[in-house]
Amino acid sequence: NSKDDNKNDEAVYLSDDDWLTAGSRTTSTPTPLPPLAVLWGLPPPSSSSSPSTDGTNKQNDARNNNNNNNKDAPGRSTMTKSFSRKSMAEPTNSRKSVVNSDGKSDLLTSSTSTVVSTPSAKTFTKANAGDMLLQDLALMQEEIVALLERLADKHTTNKKRIVFLINNLDQIVCIFQERRVMGKELNRFVELLMTQRELFVEEELLSSFSKMIAFVQQTESHLANSGTANPTSDVNPQVVETLIREFSVHWKAAIEQINRDVLSYFSNFRNGMEILKQVLTQLLLYYTRFQDIIRKVWRNKPPAFCKDLVSTSVILAEIKKYALAI
Repeated sequence: NSKDDNKNDEAVYLSDDDWLTAGSRTTSTPTPLPPLAVLWGLPPPSSSSSPSTDGTNKQNDARNNNNNNNKDAPGRSTMTKSFSRKSMAEPTNSRKSVVNSDGKSDLLTSSTSTVVSTPSAKTFTKANAGDMLLQDLALMQEEIVALLERLADKHTTNKKRIVFLINNLDQIVCIFQERRVMGKELNRFVELLMTQRELFVEEELLSSFSKMIAFVQQTESHLANSGTANPTSDVNPQVVETLIREFSVHWKAAIEQINRDVLSYFSNFRNGMEILKQVLTQLLLYYTRFQDIIRKVWRNKPPAFCKDLVSTSVILAEIKKYALAI
């Protein structure tokens, strides 16, 4: 130790009465307490004794002994601080044994409290979220249908409106099938598409065979309601003869025109071919019902114009030509 340190240490342990005296021997103001004196708590000398050389030597010896002890236990203060930090960071229900100043060991137990989080009242389950999503999809589906109907009303003729709906509904169905969308969402648009196809079939046949179709529908309804034993009086033979001759003359050209219309109306070829099959099949059914009315009315003796009736087998053979072409 230097002489300045001895003087500072000597001033630290002076009594209040001799403070000025000790301070007069120093060349500067008294310095703060040394770190070692604060840490190890060195006992100050009695206030009655005056500073002397022997006292100074005793203080130096004590400080040297403390330094030697500090060397024998290196890192003591660091271990104390690290231990305090470690004890604070112990997990739940961990135990440590700590040695007190009197040599006894205390068992310390550190515990931490567990925080239980309660679910919020506004938390939605997966089922509720799924139901809300399905409701939104159903609403959007109905809005799409309503939008298509409003756009279809912009067209001037009924056939053009139906064609517009068929093309758009068929496009939606194709996208659903490509994306493997199944269930009521797909079935809803498929049902709408089938309905519009049936309407188109009737519209297309009415453009070429409107008279025959109207006769079949009205006559069947009348015969069903009248219930007369002799239905010959209820049917005009001249009307039937006119219908037979018109059909025998124009039926092939009408089928060809239907084929051209279907190919030009629908962008999806497969969809168009399905509609063409339905139109030709429905035509064959109407003509078969027309022949049944003739047989029922003139059951015993058919009139002479019946020889101009086109056989259903001939019409079916013509339909098969278009089916093979497809």
